[in-house]
Amino acid sequence: MASSQFSRRTLAKLTLAVASGFSLASCSAESHTDSASASNSQQDSKTLRFAQAASVTSLDVATSSSLETARINAQVIEGLVAANLSTGQPEPALATDWTISDDQLTYTFTLRNDVKFHDGSTLDSETVRKNFERFEKLAHTSDLSSHAWYLTFFGTENKSEVLEPLIGSYKAQGSSFIIELSRPSTSFLSALAQPAFAVCSTGIIGADGTLSSSPIGTGPFTVQSTENDTVKLSRFESYWGNEVPLDSIEFITIKSSELRFYKLTSDELDVYDQVGREDYVPLARSGYQTRTRDPYALTYVGINLEHPVFADPNVRLAVTHAVDASALVHAIFPEGSNTAVDYIPPLFMSRAEGIETLTKHDQDRAKELLKASSYSGEEVEFYYPTDVSLTSMEKPEVVYSSIAADLTRAGFTIKPVPIKWSDGYLDKVNATGTKRGLSLHGFTGSYRDPNAFMWRVLAPTLISAKALSALDASPKVKDGTIMPFSDVIELIQKADALDDLDERREAFKDASYHLMEHTVAVPIAYAVSSVALGKNVTSYSVTSTGIDDIAHADVQK
Repeated sequence: MASSQFSRRTLAKLTLAVASGFSLASCSAESHTDSASASNSQQDSKTLRFAQAASVTSLDVATSSSLETARINAQVIEGLVAANLSTGQPEPALATDWTISDDQLTYTFTLRNDVKFHDGSTLDSETVRKNFERFEKLAHTSDLSSHAWYLTFFGTENKSEVLEPLIGSYKAQGSSFIIELSRPSTSFLSALAQPAFAVCSTGIIGADGTLSSSPIGTGPFTVQSTENDTVKLSRFESYWGNEVPLDSIEFITIKSSELRFYKLTSDELDVYDQVGREDYVPLARSGYQTRTRDPYALTYVGINLEHPVFADPNVRLAVTHAVDASALVHAIFPEGSNTAVDYIPPLFMSRAEGIETLTKHDQDRAKELLKASSYSGEEVEFYYPTDVSLTSMEKPEVVYSSIAADLTRAGFTIKPVPIKWSDGYLDKVNATGTKRGLSLHGFTGSYRDPNAFMWRVLAPTLISAKALSALDASPKVKDGTIMPFSDVIELIQKADALDDLDERREAFKDASYHLMEHTVAVPIAYAVSSVALGKNVTSYSVTSTGIDDIAHADVQK
């Protein structure tokens, strides 16, 4: 019985894929020939074929905030520290160990000996220093979607008293690399474990900090080729670390969940990310495993505070109360996702009491706020991504439509601005000086700490002097004047300095509540996502960050 149900499901999926505009060649003899060729080659080697749901627009993880880019880079380049797969806690990588001064400000990293890059060059402290120079240059480059990774470390292009850089200085010293912080930070090492802070060969670092080629690192795999939405990696035989079971990895972009489902069940894939909401049961009935990550992704509506309409806090509050996030989550998101009331997922246990009242859906309240505001019906451009499926939202177009409808009912005049993901959506929604009013965002936390979420949401605001100016006025609300934005940033930094877990949670609750009062963005969902495993996969571990340990996965030949 299960077999016949599965056959009908597969046929329906294939029909949908063709009807959606996929060429028949995608599922035809040509595709099967490629698969057969790959199968023959696997008799002599182990290749894991991994399908990602979003295009990789850049392989330079330092300039792209794409999870798909980070996931590939995690197999190729390494940082001073790595995140433990189970706990997320920092552990040795290119640094064998480190010491922290009594005042928690000086970190001294001892580098490994005899570590080779893929181009044959040797790791040393000067190489690490030049990479940190690269990070600092990129922090001061306008309109990068990766600003969230660097702004707390190195500040922004426009210096502001609101955000003092965390890193005061860094230097190479023999076989050690030393970093001086301007203030204590419990999350510093965890943040340093992100792929964005991994070390590349200096030979490919350009004068502006960008890479002149595909990444060249010290990791277990090298980049073999990048073409036709496929990135092929091959094993680095001189890798310093533990031997990996795979000979190669192929990252293939397949934007349609229907087509990903079909290719896995026809043995053209080994693993695919982003299991569609409707596919869990058919996969389980047919004996395929799915591995679900924790609800560690955030979906939200970004508000451009440079836009004159949104300088008025009443307008921002109207957006918040107009959106029925709960109905949206229940109708569209996978089971296990939750309605977001702030920017920090529940896993961190940092939800402030009463914070849900700040984001509660109330159309009447939204209309009252809009009527009392300076808004007079101006057209508001709303950017949203197309031709993509993300860990934070499987169907961005559907999410946008629901939100736009709620805003229209409240009295907003919304102009839809669809942008293909592969056309640089991430950079366009983070660019300053645009006519954009609202934008649809989603991401998976890149390290396990509340800061991974708060700073990511805040990044577009912190790099814009005009946006900060809009918040400096300490806007009036119904119950009085809210805390100045600069004081909120100080609360976040003070919370990060605490190492007692209970105290840290309470401090982040306080900071989160006061940040939400400023309404710099509208939280929608804490989303779950899953990967599906082919029947030849014998070992695969997922992580909450989505940056799975693919290098140590295994498949049957």
